[in-house]
Amino acid sequence: MYTALAEVYGVRLSDAEEGVETTLANPCEAELLSTVACLPMTQLSRRSHDTDGRPVEWIGSVHHGSRHKFAATLPTADRPSG
Repeated sequence: MYTALAEVYGVRLSDAEEGVETTLANPCEAELLSTVACLPMTQLSRRSHDTDGRPVEWIGSVHHGSRHKFAATLPTADRPSG
C-alpha cells in the first residue's frame, strides 16, 4: 500500500502517531470477536501524515486482551528507521 501511495499517487509518508490502550468491548466488537460486551480489550490506533502534514491513514483495531502480542523494532543512532 505504501509503495502504491508513493509511486502511483506521489504521496510520501512523513510521520505517524501510534497508541495502545485498554478499553472495554462494545456489543458489536464483542460479537465480532466471539466474546462478551464489557470484556477488557486492547485498542490500537495509528494516524499517519504525508510530508505536508496532511492525514493519510487512520487505523483502529481492537484485540482480545488475552490473544495478542506486542512487539516493536526500535532504531538506534547507528541504524536509522525507514
